Amino acid sequence: MNSDLSREGFSRRGFLARSAGAAVAFGLAGGLTRRAWAGRRADTTFFEWKEISKGVHVALNRTGDNLSLAGGNSTLYADPAGALLIDAKQAIFGNTLKREAAAYSPKIARLVNTHHHFDHSGGNPCFDATPLTMHANCQKRLLESGQSNVAQMDTKIAALKAADLPGAQDAAADATKLFENLANIHADAWAPKDRTTTTGETSTLKIAGRTLTLHHFGPGHTDNDVIIHDADANIVIGGDVIFNGLHPYFDVAGGANSTSWLHSLAEIRKLCNDKTIVVPGHGPVGDVAMIDRLTEYFNKTVAAVKDAIKAGKPRDEVAKMSLPEYKDYILAAALPYLWGGIYDEYASTKKDAKPGTSYGS
Repeated sequence: MNSDLSREGFSRRGFLARSAGAAVAFGLAGGLTRRAWAGRRADTTFFEWKEISKGVHVALNRTGDNLSLAGGNSTLYADPAGALLIDAKQAIFGNTLKREAAAYSPKIARLVNTHHHFDHSGGNPCFDATPLTMHANCQKRLLESGQSNVAQMDTKIAALKAADLPGAQDAAADATKLFENLANIHADAWAPKDRTTTTGETSTLKIAGRTLTLHHFGPGHTDNDVIIHDADANIVIGGDVIFNGLHPYFDVAGGANSTSWLHSLAEIRKLCNDKTIVVPGHGPVGDVAMIDRLTEYFNKTVAAVKDAIKAGKPRDEVAKMSLPEYKDYILAAALPYLWGGIYDEYASTKKDAKPGTSYGS
């Protein structure tokens, strides 16, 4: 992986361009390589579909070590009368997600975005007649910069064609259709005002025979994170407030804040018991233990940054730090932004801090 990890260079576009082909499995259960995923699955779907409860399916990416094909987890509540889809992955995967979801439910009646980042909302235009629900800040960000979600599509499609995965060629064809139609996609297609409902702190959504509660606990991963709680099925869908087995990406420009992130994790924890099914934004589906692990991760990292500041270490040095107990976590490229961002929160002076750039906007 390119060692240039300056804050100026960690834009969404630059990060993906430099990371294509890097040996980091982003957003995959267990961090398996492409070959390992292909060996485990013989079907022809591009996504790894996992049923976590009756009628509830999670579409996990299995794109191995190619970061240009990154994608957050998507959750489908199937229903013959109209399904609920939570997160639309990145733009090149939108049509494939729509096509494969049709095997479970013929119609997507509503799409919810957990936050504005490209690998969760980029596919929105592929659901061009579907009502959307998102936090008000999410809509604002997507209206301002949604078109950035289709940057470098030709390069990503080439990477998709080269991927040795079941369903990759069909997925490339799906992405090509979107690419060829870019001229007809309006700037507001990611959060159109006429069919987008925005949420605040708490709202209720009744759809697909379910009653779900949508929570916003304040800035965490971004300033527009939405947590979905299905009390009846005992499921919590955490978006990127929860990373499982990956170093969390810290989007300062998008509103990330470690204190508020820890608050959000504590509030999510209150929704859970030892049998709750937890769907993270990236990584394998699991249980409440992943929330506890991430809480510990943040507490240890914050403590280490505070100690470094007390010892007089400069920001550049702190941004290169890491904790050895998490050496096996993937997405190590995100570490300088996590440590540097937390430094900026707690340092008494920020003269050496530079403006952050947003990975997903």
